[in-house]
Amino acid sequence: MTNRELLNKRYGNPFEDKKSFERKAMALWNPQTLFKWFPTKRLYLNIDLIAPLINTFTVLEYMEVHTEIRKFSGCFNVRYIRGYEDKKIGSLHAWGLAIDFNAKDNPLGLTREQAIEKGLTPFTEAFQQVWRESGWTCGIDFSRKDGMHFQWT
Repeated sequence: MTNRELLNKRYGNPFEDKKSFERKAMALWNPQTLFKWFPTKRLYLNIDLIAPLINTFTVLEYMEVHTEIRKFSGCFNVRYIRGYEDKKIGSLHAWGLAIDFNAKDNPLGLTREQAIEKGLTPFTEAFQQVWRESGWTCGIDFSRKDGMHFQWT
């Protein structure tokens, strides 16, 4: 069974029945009740993402790198992985299990070094490492770099 098939089995298929999927798997969460520094009060995300985010944000604070999150750039979006629409490979955003931050400074397709050369402010290695050690997959580690992207594995 593929990862997407396992996600469909656990949560339902957001591509086939979005409303049913949302009733079963999605929640509205206000991260600012715990993390005043977070840039938005409303996150619509998979219910299973809340505890890992609390853990990761707590470690980011402890490591004093939480200030690198300046803008929330997205979470739940029923769509295929960019460039793989013809293969119909669902993005983990479709299950609300991925989150993006600071999209303008961490554009799709650029390495950290390329972003710096363009005058952008990508996430530091220390910031990325907190996510990895907390159980996330960082988009910057993909073959096609996606520095804004973090997905729960």
